[in-house]
Amino acid sequence: MQNNTLNIEPVISQTARFGEYQLAREVVDAFAKTAQTLSETESVAKCYTMLGDHDKSMLFAEKALELTQDKKNIQYNLVSIYRQNALPEKAIKIIESIKDEENKNVLLIEEAGCLYEMNKRENALDVIKLIDQNNLSEYHKQKLSSLVGSLNLWNGNFKSGLIQTIMCESNVRNIEANNPNLFHGRNEINLPFWEGTPDCKKLIIYAEAGIGDEILNIRFMNHLKQKGIDSVWYGVWHQNAEVNRRLGVVNLFRNSGFNVVTDLREISDISSYMWTYSQYLPICLGLDSNELYSETYLKAPTLDLPESNLKVGIRWHGANTPRFRNYPLKQLHNILKFKNATFYSLQKDEGMDELVDFPGIIDLSKNITSFYDTAKYINSMDLIITSCTSIAHCAAALGKKTFIFVPISAYYPWCHPTEKSPWYGDNVTLLRQKTPRVWDEPMAELAALLQKEII
Repeated sequence: MQNNTLNIEPVISQTARFGEYQLAREVVDAFAKTAQTLSETESVAKCYTMLGDHDKSMLFAEKALELTQDKKNIQYNLVSIYRQNALPEKAIKIIESIKDEENKNVLLIEEAGCLYEMNKRENALDVIKLIDQNNLSEYHKQKLSSLVGSLNLWNGNFKSGLIQTIMCESNVRNIEANNPNLFHGRNEINLPFWEGTPDCKKLIIYAEAGIGDEILNIRFMNHLKQKGIDSVWYGVWHQNAEVNRRLGVVNLFRNSGFNVVTDLREISDISSYMWTYSQYLPICLGLDSNELYSETYLKAPTLDLPESNLKVGIRWHGANTPRFRNYPLKQLHNILKFKNATFYSLQKDEGMDELVDFPGIIDLSKNITSFYDTAKYINSMDLIITSCTSIAHCAAALGKKTFIFVPISAYYPWCHPTEKSPWYGDNVTLLRQKTPRVWDEPMAELAALLQKEII
């Protein structure tokens, strides 16, 4: 059977969906070796995108561009791939080469997004002013509003920025999924939806996003309690905990005093409840930035670690997508190697290959079998240094002194004009990237801050 008779995209999509990423990767790698035609090359590029391998996705998309006379569709695809690969400068060059007057406003949205990712927020705002929103599809209106929301957050317009960022981004996902009843790929609950009205007495909070998002938003159960609302945290992803790396999160939340279920059948008299998404809570509660945080709200036991002057937990790599939030361990090690402290790696899965070059860092991965174990180790440290992952949120919520490396294209909790965090108070310091793919400036900032800590 020849390659051109195969359509491997549905196979790869389903294989990855069931968590068989290694098998999916092997199939794509085998197919890629003989891919020669335009359709084969495009298919390989799309499959690598599905698997989060943006380097190879970029390679095959560039190859497809060379093979075709009708370049427009592949150019649009390359813009997306370059942006996912933290290469906004390349994306802008492609945008400038696209001759598409009909979609001029769409290209302006992409250009503004690239400028934002190049740390040129004022320039991005200038481009946004040129966009004729009356000639945008609903999808692109929502995409634009999400970008504007991030810029509003940066400019200190918290309430409007948060609404745009959270709600418009969810609408983008819904349109992409061609289903208005989805959020992060999950079905809704057949109960009245709560949007902040005073008629709510009992509330199911649908934890629709990642572990970091769950940690970020579970605090608002305390706000709900103060308003007399009896709330239940519905950890929907925890039904498939091992695939979703959430084993132990429920233990952490319950140990912290939160009411958590993983199956709606655990809730008695469910018909008396309303429901909402976890990320909607600060919006529904009408909170401003100064009302987000007052005290630590997670609790975890501590572990008996060897005595040392200072115990520092480090994490440098999250998931491969988005890769732009990960920084090189080598750069961090160059700062830490002469410090009078014991350094513990909180790394699991991706990024572990970097650790082999630094035997002085104690690897905890074999002792961490659940996220609750991770929380215990975090709570046993004096200091945490991490990339933008769930580790950052867990450390901050436990009240640990936490330094977070934040990429230019920052996640919404880090989009604000100060280096401290309204979401976590003064125990968090944000080390902000200034140039795409370069971490020199925030690394130098960390070195200076650690010197003040007398480490």
